[in-house]
Amino acid sequence: MAWDELNQQARAQRVLANQVSRGRIGHAYLFTAMPGTKMDAAALTFAQALNCESSSRPCGVCSSCRAIVKGVHPDVQVVKPDGATLKLGQIRSITAEAVITPNLGPYRVYIIEDAHALTREAGNALLLTLEEPPSFVVFILMATAPVSATIESRCQ
Repeated sequence: MAWDELNQQARAQRVLANQVSRGRIGHAYLFTAMPGTKMDAAALTFAQALNCESSSRPCGVCSSCRAIVKGVHPDVQVVKPDGATLKLGQIRSITAEAVITPNLGPYRVYIIEDAHALTREAGNALLLTLEEPPSFVVFILMATAPVSATIESRCQ
């Protein structure tokens, strides 16, 4: 997916595209929207832009962009709630993996769906990594309800 395909998210598209083109990537982003809004397209497009093999980021046709859309890119992981919540074990798993350098692309990207569903323990574990992340890790948290103020303060 290309940036211009994010029709209803023009401002977010501009901000993210500018950050990628300038090489000024933050370590964590919080995508918020009303319940029922699809944020996954924006998150996947951003992940593609971060790991695209082309100079036209995201190109949508290189092997990296295609693997991200198919959900098989080794450096991009989507984390969904286990039941009603995101649990401590899920966050510990990704934070332990986050210290390993990326396999293919320049960034290891974690897309955390329903970040508002983090348990208190999971949120605290995530905070430890958000405070001192490896330079090659980008977290994209998606939420349709408020997240803790501390987590929000660590994200763009």
